Amino acid sequence: MLKTIMTLPPSSSASPTAPVDPAGPEEAFAGEPEALTVLRVRLQELCRYQGKPSFRELAKKTRFSQTTAHKVIRCATLPRWGNLELIVEALDGPVEEFRNLWLHAEQAAGRAAELVSAVRGIHRPQRSPLPPLPRTRAVN
Repeated sequence: MLKTIMTLPPSSSASPTAPVDPAGPEEAFAGEPEALTVLRVRLQELCRYQGKPSFRELAKKTRFSQTTAHKVIRCATLPRWGNLELIVEALDGPVEEFRNLWLHAEQAAGRAAELVSAVRGIHRPQRSPLPPLPRTRAVN
């Protein structure tokens, strides 16, 4: 499936919009929602386009720890919107585009969580009720 989203040019002579195949990036982790992969690849493209600033630089600009900046850029799991927004602003990126990508990834994560919980409910064996506790008399 080919989607057209704003992509950052690898060099200054390239066009800022080009089709991107979200299923193609090698950074994709197996078994995760495609929307998170698109968000991750797009964020890492933005980071490369801006000269791969260090996590220390991003931490200064956003007032995050270096660890938080790294987790947001790595995007192994869906970051909080506020954290992602500040990183995108620090990288002078298109905030609205990333908001849309984040919303799609959040929806996909929600659907995946619902599916997992439904499957767990189907495959969970019925537990037999515990036997009642014996009644004891209070000793006076």
